[in-house]
Amino acid sequence: MDLSIPILFVAGAVFLALVGLLQVYLSKRHDRTGYVLPALTLITSLLAVLGLYFYSAPPNLISFLFQALQIFILINILTVILFSIYVAYNRVDGK
Repeated sequence: MDLSIPILFVAGAVFLALVGLLQVYLSKRHDRTGYVLPALTLITSLLAVLGLYFYSAPPNLISFLFQALQIFILINILTVILFSIYVAYNRVDGK
């Protein structure tokens, strides 16, 4: 039985949990450091789209735009989660 897939799954889950804990820590500081991880993941998604542009040869513009949109949305799921954590810890109630 090959154990590489469960080990990779557990390692990925631990990594995402540590990233989440780091985002919570940075968000609780109540300064702008909570924007660091969402900005890094946004930059990563832009670099992935640029990599698609420079290193692949799609047959036409429509297929490139569709692929670029898919990559951008898929990678930015983590960006939305990290930014939501920041907003949740820095919400100012209008009291």
